[in-house]
Amino acid sequence: EMASLPELGVPQVPVKLDTGAVSSSIHVENIKVFRRNQNEWVRFDLGEGLADPNEDCRCESRLLGFRRIQSSSGHRTLRPVLETMIRIAGFYWTIELTLASRPTMQFPVLIGRAALSGRCLVDCGQTFVAHSRYTTMQREV
Repeated sequence: EMASLPELGVPQVPVKLDTGAVSSSIHVENIKVFRRNQNEWVRFDLGEGLADPNEDCRCESRLLGFRRIQSSSGHRTLRPVLETMIRIAGFYWTIELTLASRPTMQFPVLIGRAALSGRCLVDCGQTFVAHSRYTTMQREV
């Protein structure tokens, strides 16, 4: 599907809806954890394909914590987690997003079942269904 992450400055990006993954993740580089006003924050650069080349790709967000993630190949990593808004087909909601370097992945953002639960039905035989239906509805209104 197509989605946006407005709080991170990502206007539109193809995302993979992955019901096999619990967590959601985004491709970022240069992850740095720091303290601000007694809270942990994280600073990072958006990965290739996420930011407008003419805009600053550096983001900061309050850190929720760290999550141990196991990849499909069995590799385990400890990733920073933040909370942000996502928009898919005109609907907005808050998701938890882990930060990871994913340069070899086809999609720079993966949306797992924790973010989809109770909000989306996934038809694994279709692609870009919500986006095409939403843009059609917009034109008809």
